[in-house]
Amino acid sequence: MDVRIDNVKLQQVHSFKYLGSVLEPNGRNEIEISERIGKANNLYYAMSKGFVNKKEVYNTIYRPILTYGCES
Repeated sequence: MDVRIDNVKLQQVHSFKYLGSVLEPNGRNEIEISERIGKANNLYYAMSKGFVNKKEVYNTIYRPILTYGCES
């Protein structure tokens, strides 16, 4: 698709991040899911030195990072 604004052609990209969600041309969300899993894993290993073993911390910090935006 050729999109122009003021006779300037806009660059097309394969994926685009908007408000924290990754938009892809095929409507799938594998990139976003992979990013969220990676962020949750990074947090888990950063906090694994005795802090994340508490269930309250897991429920309030770790799980929301992993599941944010999954309902859309």
